[in-house]
Amino acid sequence: MSERRSQKKSIFLSSLLVCCMFASAEYSSCGEYEFFNQTSNSCQACPQCQAGQEPHMTCGYGVKDEDFACVPCPQGKYSKGKYEICRRHKDCDALYKATVRVAGTPDSDAECGPCLPGYYMLENRPRNLYGMVCHSCQNAPRNTKECMSTSVQKEKTTIDPGSTTLFPHLSKDPTGQSH
Repeated sequence: MSERRSQKKSIFLSSLLVCCMFASAEYSSCGEYEFFNQTSNSCQACPQCQAGQEPHMTCGYGVKDEDFACVPCPQGKYSKGKYEICRRHKDCDALYKATVRVAGTPDSDAECGPCLPGYYMLENRPRNLYGMVCHSCQNAPRNTKECMSTSVQKEKTTIDPGSTTLFPHLSKDPTGQSH
């Protein structure tokens, strides 16, 4: 009897394994932006988000979370929609050292304008993100037109040739305060 019971158990486990393999094959046949719909027994496209929104929760490769939804981009971020997550707007001022030509919106990135005063754009710059960064006029080649009108003074220190001081000190008034 125990042999018969063992045989039934083996048949049941084999059947269960085949069913699981078949079910996982159904799910694995779904693409990156598809979920398996058990009602229609087929893969269906995940809902696409509108511009200015991003997917919240998971949908794709056969799976769709019950709570899946599209949510608005947080302040300072944007998305072109579909399945794209929200990304930060370009920081024209701090990162690129440029003016803001067009402010970012929830569905579009910021557009940077000309360099801030005291900065210039490389003449033979690469046509990538690095080429959009403005550089300080302090390091500019002579006669760089963007730097001609700015009065960027390179700091000059005058040292008395007879002095043995390697690092000049700030002068102090009688109260001991630095100028």
